[in-house]
Amino acid sequence: MIELIVVLMGAVIGAMGHYIYVAFSNCSPKANTQAKAVLEHLKKNKTLTSKEAKSLYSISALRSVVCRLRSAGYEIETAFDGHKGVYSLK
Repeated sequence: MIELIVVLMGAVIGAMGHYIYVAFSNCSPKANTQAKAVLEHLKKNKTLTSKEAKSLYSISALRSVVCRLRSAGYEIETAFDGHKGVYSLK
């Protein structure tokens, strides 16, 4: 039973990796670099704002990058601090 669960989990993870690859394969290299930078930032620092993305990574359209990551299967939340969006991984 445990072997079956491990095999199924491996299949799901493998399929997700393929889905992420397919989702980003149609993007430009710059878009992929931006998406990877945002994802790593969210994993390491927990939150990211548009202002931070602009100053740290020269990303002027953070919302578009987040949309691509969501399309690739990442669960990213948006909270609002006044009228400013703050993004974080679920």
